[in-house]
Amino acid sequence: MSIEDGRDLLELIDTQIAEIKTLWEAINRKDEQIDRLVILAEEIGNKNAQLNIKLEKEKAKRWGIGVFAGVSHQGEAVVGIGVTYSLFKF
Repeated sequence: MSIEDGRDLLELIDTQIAEIKTLWEAINRKDEQIDRLVILAEEIGNKNAQLNIKLEKEKAKRWGIGVFAGVSHQGEAVVGIGVTYSLFKF
C-alpha cells in the first residue's frame, strides 16, 4: 500500500466518522421529537377523558331552574321562575 493510499484511507475513515456522528445527532433529535409527541398525545388523551367524564355528568343532570317571560293563553304578560325536569337529552 502506498503512502497516498494510506492517507486517502485515513481521510475516508475520518470523513465517515464525522458523518456517523452527524447521523447519530440527527437520530437523537428525532428521538426527542418523538418523546415530545408521545407526551402530547398522552396529554390530549387525558384531556379527552376528563371532558368525557364532565359531559357524562352534565348529561346526568335532569333538574333545572329557569326564568321565563311570555304571554299567557288569556293574552296577559307573564314573568316567572320555573323548575324543570328533563325527560330526554339530545
